[in-house]
Amino acid sequence: MGCPPVARGLDVDQNAVVVAGRDDGLGLEYGTGRLGRSRVEWTSIARDLDGRAAQALSVDVLRVEHVGSTAVPGMLAGPIVGVAVGVRREADLQSIRQRLEALGWIYRGNAGEDGGHVFVLERSPHTRIAHLHVVE
Repeated sequence: MGCPPVARGLDVDQNAVVVAGRDDGLGLEYGTGRLGRSRVEWTSIARDLDGRAAQALSVDVLRVEHVGSTAVPGMLAGPIVGVAVGVRREADLQSIRQRLEALGWIYRGNAGEDGGHVFVLERSPHTRIAHLHVVE
């Protein structure tokens, strides 16, 4: 089955977010931890992810932002980009889930007040590069 193009990161695919073979420092295997200085290129990757989410969820989106420690270049951070998506209260969450899954995001459940609906984007199986939180 394989990863969707956005997660696979093929440089020949205009839907790619992370270029194959490029060491952008993003990615953390499940069950591991690592901290380092947030890189400027992570802001660019986050901007791309923000734009894709905003476009896919257009009518439902109020605001999309790069959040967390990776949003501040040079700050000590884990190598996973954080994205927050604010949606209209009356938004259809099943439709939002389907549209994000079509972009390669994997739904991980509803964390409620502790993070909203959580999605992850993986570079390869079990190596996540981004978290996305959908909140009302």
